[in-house]
Amino acid sequence: MLARGERPSERDLERLAAYRHIFDDLPDRPDGACATRDVHRKTHGCYRARVTISEDLDPALAKGLFVPGREYDAVVRFSNGNPRNQSDSAPDARGMAIKLLESGTLPDGTALNTLSASDINAKGLLDILTINFPVFFVDDPLVYAKVNTHFLADDEDVLKSKKLDEVLAVAGAGMSLLEQNLALKVNGSIIRNLLYQQWFSMAPSRLGEAADAERTAVKYLIEPARATKGDPDWPEWSTWETGRNYQIPLSKRLNIPRQEREAMDANPDILRTRLEETLSQDDFEMDLKVQTFLSEEATPIEDTTRIWHWSEEEIDAWLGDALSLPFVSRRQEARRRDWHPPVRIATIRITGSGGMAGNSEFCEDLSFNPWNNVPAAHKPLGITQRVKRFAYAASRTARYGINRVQSTFPPVA
Repeated sequence: MLARGERPSERDLERLAAYRHIFDDLPDRPDGACATRDVHRKTHGCYRARVTISEDLDPALAKGLFVPGREYDAVVRFSNGNPRNQSDSAPDARGMAIKLLESGTLPDGTALNTLSASDINAKGLLDILTINFPVFFVDDPLVYAKVNTHFLADDEDVLKSKKLDEVLAVAGAGMSLLEQNLALKVNGSIIRNLLYQQWFSMAPSRLGEAADAERTAVKYLIEPARATKGDPDWPEWSTWETGRNYQIPLSKRLNIPRQEREAMDANPDILRTRLEETLSQDDFEMDLKVQTFLSEEATPIEDTTRIWHWSEEEIDAWLGDALSLPFVSRRQEARRRDWHPPVRIATIRITGSGGMAGNSEFCEDLSFNPWNNVPAAHKPLGITQRVKRFAYAASRTARYGINRVQSTFPPVA
């Protein structure tokens, strides 16, 4: 692996040419000595966690790794979705990824940065990847690649707004009106604290072996364990933070209270700071939930632009503020279909002890991919998951090649 400040070889520089955007604006990587991810690039931190499967888990859900009462170690990574290392005040998708490990893999009191990321990768049991939006905005890999090309355009001074750049990107990428609206929503959240969010897997996975007649498909949902706004421990959410109308991203920031805008402007890494502060006070507990497959109409496998709805209130929360005809049609359809509320299957207890903030070498050398070492009972499903298998592996291969990290994963054919 390249040490900090060490220069890559000529061969590495050739590879870096295609990866140039990775190094342009990451201040905690002097001289571009370490490659980062090409999306979800900015890491807020990697932290230790303990995952405990519910003792009273429904037997229909007790499959694969989900054995009632079983405990797992875990590493949790929080990130911003944009390919650039932009300020946390910019509207963006936010990410939370979890790597399950056998209990005892992370010895108590051991700092993550003293462990081998390659060893952790090899011992991973299941990776669950989520963002703070329930769906992906497009199912066509070629269109997605075109959007990312626009997002990474060299001109960063389009009316002084990268968000306007993104509006133009989605408008010019051959996307439908619905996909354009979703893209701006997915990439449009401005939040106060990463821990007080709902996190969605967007795409489904199988639950149960292929030969299991009772197998089903599930989507994952993660949220604070006491996710009731009336709870005294739940921070007061104002309209600017809960609203999901990001079709005009520039107006979104105008709705944020001045004191909050000033705090964001003063600290471009404010989400990282608040994450550290919250975890330094106490461990933070979250619920891991699943929604199960009902029907291809209500809970489609291949179409990850459709939300698996679970209540009238939730339909309005995600689709109610969009006035475009495709969204009106989706709201009407959703109300005619069956709903299935999420079911808690485990608790996730995140601790600040032994964790690390920022784009550390350990975090960058970890690989999060739903296909990593995945047991047959948790096989990813649908086109978005199939694309992730190749795209995430290609990104990892390029990153590891530049950083001279030995991969523990077999080649993806």
